[in-house]
Amino acid sequence: MDRHAKKLEKKRKQRESSKKQARALDARRPDAKQTLIKLAAQQPFGACWISARGGMSEDVGLVSVIVTRQLSDGRLLPGVVLLEPSFRGVKSAFAAPAMQRAELEDWVRRMEASAGAMERCEPEVAQRLVFDAIDRARALGFEPDPDFPAPLFGPRPAALAAPQEIAVAADP
Repeated sequence: MDRHAKKLEKKRKQRESSKKQARALDARRPDAKQTLIKLAAQQPFGACWISARGGMSEDVGLVSVIVTRQLSDGRLLPGVVLLEPSFRGVKSAFAAPAMQRAELEDWVRRMEASAGAMERCEPEVAQRLVFDAIDRARALGFEPDPDFPAPLFGPRPAALAAPQEIAVAADP
């Protein structure tokens, strides 16, 4: 291989190395949605809803839960879960785009087409439904949907301590 070819090969390898480093850096950098979720989790709760058929009895079907967090710019960031209370916990979940209060009300009305009637509730009620379903499912070996925006629903209130936390606290 002549000198010119060696120089070209060296430059090609350097470009490939730089591209690999850039991809590795991008992979470690959180995306904008995850950053927004983390920021929103530090803000107070906004309006929350559960599907009218909500509850945690064994005979209840799927339950929809919506919590919102108030962003500093006045918008609300909704987190949505579809619960299967008796067995699998958080079956489906996502964080919707941030929206103004009027947009949110319209969005919830559109959600009712698939989720059924939605009733407003206190954040603690929504948290209890979600965390109880997660605890039941974990006891059976099921984890929440990987898209579950946990920071929007937490932190878990002390009154809703996980079963193993309760057992440890109850020991004399």
